[in-house]
Amino acid sequence: MSTKEAIQVYGSLIMLCVVLVTARSIILFTFCIRASVKLYNKMFEKILRAKMWFFNTNPSRRILNRFSDDLGSVDEQLAQAFLEVVQVC
Repeated sequence: MSTKEAIQVYGSLIMLCVVLVTARSIILFTFCIRASVKLYNKMFEKILRAKMWFFNTNPSRRILNRFSDDLGSVDEQLAQAFLEVVQVC
């Protein structure tokens, strides 16, 4: 194998790696956005369907703080866990 052929092979392999990493990142981003939206909608639906005593016993600021904290932690942990699963597979 000549030097020129070796450079072409290695260059092709590097380009393939760049394409695969970009595709993986796009798939990860799309998956995480969809999952986050579904979780948000489900949580919001459950809060709207809660019994009235829940709203009487909990102040609105506590409900909003808990809701936003839970969504923030889910968004952070979901992306990291999915990335680790993809890398292991």
